[in-house]
Amino acid sequence: MRLALISDVHGNIAALEAVLADARAAGAREYVFLGDYIFDMPFGEKVIRRLRSMRNAHFISGNREGYFERLDEADEARANSQQYGVVYQTWRELSADSKAFIRRLPKTLSLLLPSGRTLYAVHALNLSRADKNRFTSAGAFQRAMLEAPFTHAEYLKDYRAFLEGEAREAISALPGDLIAFGHNHLQSYGQSRGKWLVNPGSVSQPLDFNPGASYTLVDDLPGGFAVTERRALRPRGGRMRGEAHRVLPPGKMLDGAGLPRGAKRRGRAAAFFRMRAAHVRGDGCARRPHPGRHHGARAAGIHEKISKMS
Repeated sequence: MRLALISDVHGNIAALEAVLADARAAGAREYVFLGDYIFDMPFGEKVIRRLRSMRNAHFISGNREGYFERLDEADEARANSQQYGVVYQTWRELSADSKAFIRRLPKTLSLLLPSGRTLYAVHALNLSRADKNRFTSAGAFQRAMLEAPFTHAEYLKDYRAFLEGEAREAISALPGDLIAFGHNHLQSYGQSRGKWLVNPGSVSQPLDFNPGASYTLVDDLPGGFAVTERRALRPRGGRMRGEAHRVLPPGKMLDGAGLPRGAKRRGRAAAFFRMRAAHVRGDGCARRPHPGRHHGARAAGIHEKISKMS
């Protein structure tokens, strides 16, 4: 059976439709949604309505849906504040059926797969007791990329070392053979202690310098899981094919995955870096990229183009 893991839609109906179309064309039979369906883009009602219409789909809530648990619609001052205004506006625009759907969402989900293995879904995981790092925090990821750029394959290699090292204790306490989670908008996967951890990234707001709408396919096979990371959209609306990986028995690591190898990958990574770097710091100021070997372009040229975007 082929599962599509999807997370962090954040009100982006166009990106969601692109991901669903891509997953359907890729042969997905079941869908697991990992929370944060609303806010940030103004199409929450359309997103929830689309999710409610789906068959063979499983849902949990994210921290965004959790905002509604503390909602006091009688507090007009709070409703009109800059911080909470969008929360109240989204709530007012949702239909009664959509509100009921959100209220019924569980925080976690355990799903028995045809192979007899179990999928455990949760929106966010705390895998590190230390300060946030580039495997758990999008901000730390972006700072690390600005200081010394790296490819997705290199990131996955280091991520697996993190899972086998610092995160081992936290992972051992988790239920399930396949743990699916989202929240930090960083697409990744790896193994530790015989458990698979898969983060499909974000449909709406990927924060790894690749603006394609990300999600992940997982094949539940008798010999183990096969993981395929996919991007449903290119920066200009095109599609990016996923890269399939060979199936290995549980407990064995898969080879590095990610963007295609060679010059095309380096060029694409450089293009994504140029487009997103100006927005990383949040104050409109772009830092000059590190002249690393993975840019695929001269650092001076990249800096010139970023400056024009600022």
